[in-house]
Amino acid sequence: MIPTQLQHALGAIGPVVLGMALLVAVRLMEDRRDPTATDPLRLGLRVAGWVLIVVGVLAATVLSLGILFSILLLILGLPALFEHQRAQRQAFLGMLSAAVRQRMPLSPALEAFAAEHGGITSWQAQALTRLLAGGWPLPDALDHVRWLVKGRDLVLIRAGQESGHLEQALRDVTARYELEDPVWSHNGGRIGYLVVVTGWAWVIGTFLMRIIAPQMQTIFQEFNLDLPLVTQWAIFLSEGAARYWYLIAFNILLLAMLAYLLCALRGMGSISLPVPVFDGVIVRLHSGTILEALALAVQGERPLRDALASLARWYPKYWVRARLVKVLRDLDAGGDWTDSLLARGVIGRSERAVLQAAQRTGNLAWALREMADASRRRVAYRLQVLVSLLYPPAILSIAAVVGLFVVAYFYPLVRLIESLT
Repeated sequence: MIPTQLQHALGAIGPVVLGMALLVAVRLMEDRRDPTATDPLRLGLRVAGWVLIVVGVLAATVLSLGILFSILLLILGLPALFEHQRAQRQAFLGMLSAAVRQRMPLSPALEAFAAEHGGITSWQAQALTRLLAGGWPLPDALDHVRWLVKGRDLVLIRAGQESGHLEQALRDVTARYELEDPVWSHNGGRIGYLVVVTGWAWVIGTFLMRIIAPQMQTIFQEFNLDLPLVTQWAIFLSEGAARYWYLIAFNILLLAMLAYLLCALRGMGSISLPVPVFDGVIVRLHSGTILEALALAVQGERPLRDALASLARWYPKYWVRARLVKVLRDLDAGGDWTDSLLARGVIGRSERAVLQAAQRTGNLAWALREMADASRRRVAYRLQVLVSLLYPPAILSIAAVVGLFVVAYFYPLVRLIESLT
């Protein structure tokens, strides 16, 4: 006989099979004559297929492994998924850069890339090939595919295409990955370690609360002994956390929403309250991309006003577009572009001074690219400092919780042995 839990898990595979069948049907329905045509029916079937697959996989995982182990599996699996996606994206950008540098047609290179890679990356590369064959510009085709490159990468690719320096734009994107990836990987490993340790502490704490604590209370009652005070406090806190978990989750969610709203309003310029982490890291992260896009425009002898208008239209972040729109209004009113970028929080005072001096001497493109590199290095440095400051307190907090549970659940055994002897 198959266990009931396994039967339920096998039953949850049904939506996965149905979702895969829908995706295959959508694949067969594609119009080879016009691959860019948008069909609401195909789009709905594709969305329904992926929803069925995701729901089926999650249900099968939860029913077979349980909620706690499913959450831990998700925590461990997401970094691997993100790392795989990053590697695929870097491989695609490297192929694209080599093809542009060697003046090769993009369609054969994309077909070879699709044949070498599998899964979603291969499908997206094939779709990109069909779009380019249909006469789509490269930035618009990449924007339509929305998987092979990130939003900030697409900003530079579009700026390079519009200025006639696509090869330089692809080199800038590759150089940015070489600078940012070691920092993000190192700090991401630290954060992932904290998440995994916290998850296992949650699992062990739940086991102690549900299994060990009731049996310990029963044993001490049989021997007419009182539990130590530290154990009583640990049980009380554990029971409170288990009983009112929804309040804890609601407060965490509320704080996250408030933080997001505060950062969004600060980014759009609606409020002037400083947000150190947001202003020091996030804004600088986008400033580098904006400066590099402007460097490509200057290198291609394109008016800065047109480059800023393109950025204000195509930049993926709304609050960045809102700031750039204000910069355009300042330029239309006769203002200086460096003063406007400073007033809107895109660059700092030192950067404005360097750019103004470089503009007078005719080295503006070089200065813009150097300021972009300096901005990214500043982001990496600040992120490294932030993680270095928060990592030790997080480790000490976890150690304190572990120490509390160790004392709370092992000290009663010492008391019990002393009473028996």
